[in-house]
Amino acid sequence: MRMGQVIGTVTLSRSHPSLVGASYRVVVPLSLDNLSGRTLPDAEPLVVYDDLGTGLDDVIAFTEGGEATNPFTHKPSRSTPTTPLCSTQSNSTLKR
Repeated sequence: MRMGQVIGTVTLSRSHPSLVGASYRVVVPLSLDNLSGRTLPDAEPLVVYDDLGTGLDDVIAFTEGGEATNPFTHKPSRSTPTTPLCSTQSNSTLKR
């Protein structure tokens, strides 16, 4: 699990019907120094799948492991323990 800041949105001209209601966000990964405010984010941005509705400058948690494909293979129940870990926090103090 890593932390990152949303810095943009990916726009699709066409998408698969299973992606309706979700979007892709451009996120810059954050280090401990970035989160504590000692340094500015300087990592290579990446694209994440977002079905929770994050906004610009939100700080999010994301995963890069094989578990990240689970939303595409089945619909988890509302009681899935990892759901709270995907909540967002608006943070306008981190600027690129």
